[in-house]
Amino acid sequence: MYILEALLLTALLLTCLYVSATDIKNGIIENKILAMSGLLCCGFNILYYTIFAREYFTVFLIDFVLLVILSVGMYALNLWAAGDSKLLFLVVFAIPGRFYDLERGAAPAVYIIVFTFSISFIYVVLESIVLRIQKKERIQMPEKGKIADFFKGYLNITVYILAVNHLVYLLFPIFASQNASLIAMADLFLSIMICKYPIFSRLSSLCIAAVAALIITINYSIKYGLALPNLRVYGYIAVIMFFRSIAEQYNFQTIPTAEAKPGMILSVSTVLAMAPSKVAGLPRSTTEDMRSRLTAEQAAAVVRWEHSKYGQPEIMIVRKIPFAVFITLGALTFILFRLGGI
Repeated sequence: MYILEALLLTALLLTCLYVSATDIKNGIIENKILAMSGLLCCGFNILYYTIFAREYFTVFLIDFVLLVILSVGMYALNLWAAGDSKLLFLVVFAIPGRFYDLERGAAPAVYIIVFTFSISFIYVVLESIVLRIQKKERIQMPEKGKIADFFKGYLNITVYILAVNHLVYLLFPIFASQNASLIAMADLFLSIMICKYPIFSRLSSLCIAAVAALIITINYSIKYGLALPNLRVYGYIAVIMFFRSIAEQYNFQTIPTAEAKPGMILSVSTVLAMAPSKVAGLPRSTTEDMRSRLTAEQAAAVVRWEHSKYGQPEIMIVRKIPFAVFITLGALTFILFRLGGI
């Protein structure tokens, strides 16, 4: 059994190192490599779960299905590309089922995503600080309007999360108490959706959520007694929102127009600069996320645009985050924690 586990982890490590290198260098994760590694791990898994680890198959299947759902959800929210989702599929598929024990809840594999996003968040914050130092920029006090927007956004998020969390704890108290990490992950998705979709910021939606939160909290208190919400969760959200506002100032990178490539994401200012141009194939809008990645035809049009009437020698793009690296580090952190019995 241990030999098969070693083979699975070795195949996973070699694949992750390779795709991390290609993601850094070319901004892509090759499907061919993932497919080859997946087939190899499939052979190992057949032997592993049919002969040596039958008792772990159900746990493995639950974690795999859950992580697939979460990964597809992140792709649907344009948090990362399809290649990142496929890499996460492989990671969860290749980690032996013995690592997915139930001692810490129904879905310990969710920690892979928690570790991945935690490491990526730390990287973005540190990179933003370094860029600020390199540009010799001083920390300035935010404007009153931005402070008001920050607290308004924070209030919106806390109202929705309070309603949803208390509803989950009211309906599924045992499951919720045993799966705090899963609840925290759901809170993260909910906060992203609230920031992403304007419908959650409407006064009518917010009022409905506030009334629902009040009713659910009263019912929860009647059934289980008065209980304070998990204040740490709301503290984490406040910290994340604060550092995200700082990091967003350095989300963009200026490059020569001739270096435009498929997969890059143009900034709003660059797309607006292209608006008067008659060059065929230019992108006419951008959401500055994965939905607006340049196609091969658009990238070629951007290169041609440089020498047109309204062309410019440089363009501004959204900085590429090599998520393959962070998925790799998240998986390794998870494996090391499980090997250490944590």
